[in-house]
Amino acid sequence: MIKLFRHIRKSLLEQNKMGKYFKYAIGEIILVVIGILIALQINNWNENRKEKAQVQTYYNQLLEELELDINAITFSIKRLENDIKQYKKISDALSVPNLPLDSILMVYQKADFIIENTSFNTKTIDVLLSTGDIKLINPKIKNALLALQNEQLDHIFDSNERFKFYTEMVGDLNFLFPLNKSLWDNQKELLNHLDVKEKMIEEIPNVNKSLNVRDSSNNADLIELNTILNLTQELIRFIKDEI
Repeated sequence: MIKLFRHIRKSLLEQNKMGKYFKYAIGEIILVVIGILIALQINNWNENRKEKAQVQTYYNQLLEELELDINAITFSIKRLENDIKQYKKISDALSVPNLPLDSILMVYQKADFIIENTSFNTKTIDVLLSTGDIKLINPKIKNALLALQNEQLDHIFDSNERFKFYTEMVGDLNFLFPLNKSLWDNQKELLNHLDVKEKMIEEIPNVNKSLNVRDSSNNADLIELNTILNLTQELIRFIKDEI
């Protein structure tokens, strides 16, 4: 094609047809420009198609991870609600005046001292931020995504700080209360020899403080996780509406 254009230009010059030559040259330039624009348009179309496919992949990955988060958060919320109810039962039982000492010890032996943290699936969010592909995401979804991540990070930090404070408090306990009560019921001689009951009585103030701190931590976790759950469900709706 280029050789043909060159031959035509040469022929016009040899025939001294300068007017036609310039018209032809201008026409040739216009054709080249049109060709470039078409090529750019095709390239842009291909790039847009690739971006849309990539965004679709991100959305599918996000939905998969967010559904896992929903399951994990829902499980944690139920556990926290159950722990809070159990602590309420302990508090109500101890609110009865002049309980026998053995009854008080029995109430505390039913207490649970475990605190569990909730983890989140943030792989795709991290990829979007690290690659800069977050700019490809619908602004409404992007804002919801960033708001969710900020809430998750705040919860992780606050929950870890509460956990550290709690573990420092329970670190000084001998943990006689969580032990299987049947051990002491069946082994009276061992019970008397180790002075277990006396040690339990000495620990009651610290045990009570630890359970109070655990309950406060559980309530804070419950509030934060419900907020994260709502944001996660909202983000899922936004993504499903988009795709």
